[in-house]
Amino acid sequence: MKLRQNIFLLLTAFVLSSATHPVAASDNDVDVLLNMVKSFYTVTKEPGAAEQNVQPCYLCIAQKDGVLIPELVRKFFSPSLAQFHLSHDNNHCADFALLVDGQDEDISGFRINAPNVAGDVAQVLVRFKNFGEPNEIHFDFARVSGNWRIEDYGPSGLSLRDTLRQCAKYKS
Repeated sequence: MKLRQNIFLLLTAFVLSSATHPVAASDNDVDVLLNMVKSFYTVTKEPGAAEQNVQPCYLCIAQKDGVLIPELVRKFFSPSLAQFHLSHDNNHCADFALLVDGQDEDISGFRINAPNVAGDVAQVLVRFKNFGEPNEIHFDFARVSGNWRIEDYGPSGLSLRDTLRQCAKYKS
């Protein structure tokens, strides 16, 4: 009987420690998350140029030849955000771009930070200057059925999800 109690206690301790100390992100997780964030920006550098040229590309991850593909939306966005994209007009009523936190862009110092992964959620920060002003865009992810999906993104204090909700109210 004492052996069973000891085994039970060891298993309980293992389960509790696993729940409170999530497993570190694998290299594959990091690569997947970084590549998903990179797909939102087109980064080029002209030969001899000091700075790279960075252009935001809203929903490029889910488009082919400029057309939104429902299967790609479902593949890269969380179910609720995918549904929102597919059930609403994607021409935003917002007069600014969340990917640069402004109407226009002159991006310098562009860098994508390493993902912060905690179990089945993750965040990646993109930092840059737009017209010399520091900016930070957060990309939030959730693991859905074993695959990373974009849950939300935007600058501090704003998010795609909130912007889409406001646009839907405005258009109603």
